[in-house]
Amino acid sequence: ESMHRVVFAAFMLDIIHAAMFGHTADMAAHEIRLPLPCDDNLWTASSPDVVRQLDANFRMYGVKQVSFLDGLKSALHGKEVKTHSFGRMIIISGLLSVGWHLSHKETHLKWLDLRTPSTETQDNWRKMLLKAFGNWKESFDVAMSDSITDAPGHRPVPNGPINSASLLFHLAHISLHADIVDCQVFAGAKRLLGRKVSA
Repeated sequence: ESMHRVVFAAFMLDIIHAAMFGHTADMAAHEIRLPLPCDDNLWTASSPDVVRQLDANFRMYGVKQVSFLDGLKSALHGKEVKTHSFGRMIIISGLLSVGWHLSHKETHLKWLDLRTPSTETQDNWRKMLLKAFGNWKESFDVAMSDSITDAPGHRPVPNGPINSASLLFHLAHISLHADIVDCQVFAGAKRLLGRKVSA
């Protein structure tokens, strides 16, 4: 479980840095064939007995761990992915990754004057992603408002990335409409990605 969380944290950092700073994204969503992380209550359980009890409760109610790719596909098609806050952050990172990779593939095809997909196809995947972002945000906001009012006996789980959900949502939107490197050039940056910007 620890290694799964490390992989997902690396994936999130990789795609966020690619979208924010114009770096190349080294990890692609389709390469990650792991289940989404376990429930936060299991992760923060204070003893093996608590883990066994929680696990038994989850099984009794039919709660199963979802694979990352299945969750991502569901989110892409506008379906809610029943997971905790960190899992939801991984899903929006996955959606951002899909959009980033599709946008960059399209850019390279245009530049090389190769046959690109029709404008209608490009518009369709953009609309699909924008709708998925909106559905994700609605679902995230509802889940977070529910978790605040949940069981008063449980201590809140400190989770840094969760506090930046809104920022990540807006970054995902921006990345579908503009390349951050183009924005930086337009803003007058003199050096980018270790190279001087020419006139």
